[in-house]
Amino acid sequence: MNKIKKIGASTLALLMCSLAFPAAADAASKTVYYKGTAVYWQYGRTLSQIYGYSEVASGRFAHRATVNGLSSSWVPAGKKNARAEKRVGFSTVRAQWDCKK
Repeated sequence: MNKIKKIGASTLALLMCSLAFPAAADAASKTVYYKGTAVYWQYGRTLSQIYGYSEVASGRFAHRATVNGLSSSWVPAGKKNARAEKRVGFSTVRAQWDCKK
């Protein structure tokens, strides 16, 4: 019984530390290509690790970002970045980008 209590206490302590000191934001930045033209795309989790995001920018095409089914609106070519952000908790972040003429 003592061994079970120690394992439980260790697990709880590890969980508390991981919540108190979250890891750096999990993010990736890529250059992807649409019709042979480079498009900037960044996606991942926010610093709090609770929200997932997708951000895309293009100077030549209208663009939008999607994360776990939530899409941003279409942004005209050369304008601000399109960004979608959604609370995902501990679920997998499924990020996508889209471009059109």
